[in-house]
Amino acid sequence: MRALKNKVLIEIEKKMEDTVTYGSMELYIDPMFKPQHNARIYGTVVGVSNEEEELSLGDKVYFHYLVVDDSHAFDNIYRVDRERIFCYVRDKIYPLGYWTLCLPYYDQKGEIVNIDGKDMEVVKQGNIISAVTLRPSAKRTRISRIGKNKLRLRDNDVVYCERGFEFENDIEGTTYYCVKQSDIVGKV
Repeated sequence: MRALKNKVLIEIEKKMEDTVTYGSMELYIDPMFKPQHNARIYGTVVGVSNEEEELSLGDKVYFHYLVVDDSHAFDNIYRVDRERIFCYVRDKIYPLGYWTLCLPYYDQKGEIVNIDGKDMEVVKQGNIISAVTLRPSAKRTRISRIGKNKLRLRDNDVVYCERGFEFENDIEGTTYYCVKQSDIVGKV
């Protein structure tokens, strides 16, 4: 199949994630309770345009959650704007276009404390535990994967981003922030 310029045809097995795994059990859920959290965000490329240089047929791609609501073409095929695709997977994960995959960055340092025989990482202020879990920074993030860019940024750089950059997506078992390169405002 051929897609129009700047479009990609993607086959999505099902629209919503309707099962979760808890230990050894598989539980069925009502995906309509929070449809934006349960939308399927990956599929397989089944059509590209003649101008497409990065994506190939059979690539697994991850995309914006609204794709399953507004890009349906026919059957289980969706016509997706290329700019809504975050990355593709072959031998590893490759960001697509202007997208950057980032990981949380923690401003504070944790200390290991033994509580009831269990080592826990906590945040302390003096001798008082102020938090039991580290909180990711609301200003900075660490680049995990970045494609071609004019910013001279590389993987593992810590960067400042525009407010609200924390758009999380689970990609190949890791939770990434999907950040547009234009939302990166500086490097640490």
